[in-house]
Amino acid sequence: MRVGDIAGHKRPNGYLVISVDGESYQAHRLSWVYYYGVFPDDFLDHINRDPSSNQISNLREVSQQCNIRNTGNSKRNTSGIKGVRWVKPNKRWAAFIVVSQKNISVGYYKLFSNAVCARLAAEQCLGWSGCDSSSPAYKYVCKMQKEKK
Repeated sequence: MRVGDIAGHKRPNGYLVISVDGESYQAHRLSWVYYYGVFPDDFLDHINRDPSSNQISNLREVSQQCNIRNTGNSKRNTSGIKGVRWVKPNKRWAAFIVVSQKNISVGYYKLFSNAVCARLAAEQCLGWSGCDSSSPAYKYVCKMQKEKK
């Protein structure tokens, strides 16, 4: 290994892993220890959702639920917005949110924008704004507002 080389290896999920004295550690946890001097009590969240971006400014200590909320869209998502999907039989956009592993319907809408707004309202009612730092629903609504001006 040379100066400037990245230590450890990258897992298929994108996380960097480094071995220290025969123990394997996720690189973001070592970044935290190096900066704060202690391991985090809770989960560490990559604010920008990039598991290989381990700068301390991109890490925050969060609960497991908050960490799960700040995940990207599933590969099956076709709307681009988490919690919004097209329901062919109804010919409507469905807005939903998952709470404690249960899908909760937020409603069915003719307009995509209304479904996105409903999803965002549900996120805000549940106090999720502090968890999902880059909510696609929030970004979409902000973009809509700018376009109206």
